[in-house]
Amino acid sequence: MRYLSAVLLLSAVPACRPAPPANGDTGQRNNNDSAQVAGVEQRFVRAISTQDSAALDSLLDPAFSLVGQDPSRPVLDRAGFLHEILRAPRVTEHLQIGRFEQTGDSADIALALTYSPALGRTGGASVDVYWADRWLRRNGTWRLVQRQEVPQ
Repeated sequence: MRYLSAVLLLSAVPACRPAPPANGDTGQRNNNDSAQVAGVEQRFVRAISTQDSAALDSLLDPAFSLVGQDPSRPVLDRAGFLHEILRAPRVTEHLQIGRFEQTGDSADIALALTYSPALGRTGGASVDVYWADRWLRRNGTWRLVQRQEVPQ
């Protein structure tokens, strides 16, 4: 497993690569995979901010689901998520990747996002939202299969 801790600002895309493992393995494939997954995560967040439906369509797996922290809110499938996310503009001010774990063709990312305006809430104040994302590589392409809101 690889761990990556980095801060990504949407205005700049730094190279995100974990250190090589201590066992002497260069980890070249995993380093490249880590950079790819960090890049698609950033593309996904940017697509939400710009309401780029074509990019969202290419990044979401057909089996995608969104699980909220509030048990009264239903789990959204891919179509429900796209409908909800494209109906209200969101500006992402900051993306911070806190934890990155990858095993083969699966990657889990814990991240914090600062949105403004606050996901449709009144007042327009920024809000921090914490997510756990699961990406799977299918046919050579990384796709987001699940996003779950997590407590702070």
